Amino acid sequence: MLVFVLFESGLEVRLKQLRAALRCTLELTTINFVVTTLVVATLGQLFEELVFISALILGTILGGTSSAVVTTLVRKVNILPQTSTTLVMESALSDIFTLAIPIALISFYSGSSFSVVTLFTEILSSLIVAVLAGVGCGYLWLVLMTQVSTLLKTRF
Repeated sequence: MLVFVLFESGLEVRLKQLRAALRCTLELTTINFVVTTLVVATLGQLFEELVFISALILGTILGGTSSAVVTTLVRKVNILPQTSTTLVMESALSDIFTLAIPIALISFYSGSSFSVVTLFTEILSSLIVAVLAGVGCGYLWLVLMTQVSTLLKTRF
């Protein structure tokens, strides 16, 4: 379901808005993720007496924003297009953080080999595959939209 929500929200984003919001989005996502992770980790240590690495794993899992919630709210609230683009991008980027960082921490915690280079390589390769898949699916969607006019009014 999340794939459809993100796909639909991506239909409304324009490349010019995307470029303009990129720097602000990266800063917002990083600050939001780090602060939320540290707050949750601290609460986990205080109230559940988790060891530091377990609390940190919990914090990174809960440190992102929900793409499904953000994209739905952005559509329902009257905000500027650049603000909407920033929020949608932030929720999508935080999904990457909440997947990659906990996996790296869990592998470190379990004693598996862990390397920052390997982590960034995995993230970069995942992003490249996602971009290629997105461009390919976007092209197919464009072809479908030109062939079937009723798809222009489709809402998921």
